[in-house]
Amino acid sequence: MLSILIKKQLAEIFRAYLYNPKKNKARSKFSIFVMFTFFILVMVGLLGGMFSYLSWNLRPVIQLGLGWFYFSLLSGIAIFLGAFGSVFNTFSGLYLAKDNDLLLSMPIPVEYVIISRLVTVYLMGLMYSATVTIPAMVIYFITDGFGPLKLVGSILWILAVSVIVFALSCLLGYIVAFFSTKLKRKNITTVFISLVFITVYYIVYFKASDIMRDLLLNAQLYGEKVKGAAYPIYLFGAVGTGDGIAMAVYAVAVVLLIAVVWVVLSRSFLKIVTSTGKENHVTYREKNVKRRSSFGALFGKELGRFTGSASYMLNCGLGIIILPFIGVLFVLKGDMVQDVASFLFSGTPGAVTIAVITAICGCASMNDIATPSVSLEGKNLWILQSLPVSAGSILRAKISLQFLLTEIPALVPVICACAVFDLPVIEKVFIFVLPTIYIGLMSYFGMFLGLHNPNLKWTSEIYPIKQSLSVLFALFGGMLYAVAFFVGFILLDQKVDVMLYLGATTALTAVLLLLLVLWLHRAAEKLFVKLA
Repeated sequence: MLSILIKKQLAEIFRAYLYNPKKNKARSKFSIFVMFTFFILVMVGLLGGMFSYLSWNLRPVIQLGLGWFYFSLLSGIAIFLGAFGSVFNTFSGLYLAKDNDLLLSMPIPVEYVIISRLVTVYLMGLMYSATVTIPAMVIYFITDGFGPLKLVGSILWILAVSVIVFALSCLLGYIVAFFSTKLKRKNITTVFISLVFITVYYIVYFKASDIMRDLLLNAQLYGEKVKGAAYPIYLFGAVGTGDGIAMAVYAVAVVLLIAVVWVVLSRSFLKIVTSTGKENHVTYREKNVKRRSSFGALFGKELGRFTGSASYMLNCGLGIIILPFIGVLFVLKGDMVQDVASFLFSGTPGAVTIAVITAICGCASMNDIATPSVSLEGKNLWILQSLPVSAGSILRAKISLQFLLTEIPALVPVICACAVFDLPVIEKVFIFVLPTIYIGLMSYFGMFLGLHNPNLKWTSEIYPIKQSLSVLFALFGGMLYAVAFFVGFILLDQKVDVMLYLGATTALTAVLLLLLVLWLHRAAEKLFVKLA
């Protein structure tokens, strides 16, 4: 029974690799082979290769006789990657799994259910942490030589890291599950946490080279400080080098940690999985509702759909956050922008204007809210089609949502650029006009793609939002158009006056927008009505 439950848990984790939700049937053996091959290439080739390169760059630490410091550094990376890589699987697979009630109603020992869930949590954490720990072990052997005691120590170090990841995943998964049952605006909270994580990731990413350089230059000093002030960390790193005392201490610690996790979960599992969260009792109070126009009601519906889905906001509305950030960057790093523009365009007049417009349009292209909006109606599309409103109004409401949620944030970098940079008035006008027309063009272009290739039979909203050719073409099409504007000016190499170039580009963008507006009035409504 236990083996069956474990197989079921693993099948759920890799469900997308075994089952095709679009065709509502199992994938072919060849398709499964291709999917898993790609997965292995990503995990082993991409992640494993990246951390192999990192471990190779840390070889000087080993050569200084600080092998324990080498393992301590990589332990932190492995634990961070493993815990955050598997925390959401823990949240959904252990605490708030959809089949908890079904399994608990069957004549299956609760201990079997817990063990099967914990095994998959451990394996997921091990899979992520191993992309760091196994390359680290191999590079250590290459640098410091191979030995039986070192092999035993390295294997114990890998297991110790995976157990720490396992314990942290259970703890963090519980925290996520707890708050998910208490919060009212779960989607907004999810978006906020995701943005914080993305911000921290990119800060660390851009600072990584400086951190690495500082570690290599001061490895001896940092090593002595860690050994003196944080002896358990030193002892943990020494496990990987084959230190007998360290191995004995952490072998016991690993067993105790597993025992603690088991005792805590076995006593609290039923309470956690049967918790329904706090229920709010709403008292009806009579109040007047302001009457809205049909277009206003449609627009409100689209806005509610957007803010009601964390996946929709994160994947299709990232530009809403990025655009104001670009404005702040213009204010704080205006001199740098001018220097880069002067370098790329050899001091050509209007270079700053070209750079600013390209940056605004490039960030605006990250919004593709209109593209999956028709597909997201799914099987309920007939409800919209049956309303006493024109198809054009329905489509314009979807387009208007993308335009407004992109244009309003875009005003921040526009105003900041006009205030910071000393530019002619006519160029400041173009900084406002050209991105505005571009945003309108991308809004209509996204609807054009989404309406010609809708997916109304999805089983999860992530398919039309993220795994759609229409979304892919909308994102890259918008980005390529912005890049083409920038590259075109470079290729002309001062042969065309900047005002003439800006005027021609604005005219071209306006013509393309006009063609799509005409398409909406003549052909789009017919396409929408025919969808089923």
